[in-house]
Amino acid sequence: MWKSFSLLREMHIGEKKLMQSSRKGLLGALAMIIAGVAAFFVFLYLTGHDPDESPLTLVEWVIGGILIAPGFGYLVKWRRARQG
Repeated sequence: MWKSFSLLREMHIGEKKLMQSSRKGLLGALAMIIAGVAAFFVFLYLTGHDPDESPLTLVEWVIGGILIAPGFGYLVKWRRARQG
């Protein structure tokens, strides 16, 4: 149990160090957003979705949001760390 706690603590400390470097934090957040968008397009390609035939369904929108949201969450963390 203590190992997992110390691992979480180390991850949190590492995240703080990354957030302290303004440029690295911003580039990391933008890279996560771009990777999420790319993963969403790969998902659409693998499922055979053609946007000319039919619009995206609710499930596809939710999956897209799940893939892209971590990047935006990281961007919000970066902004809060930068302000305060």
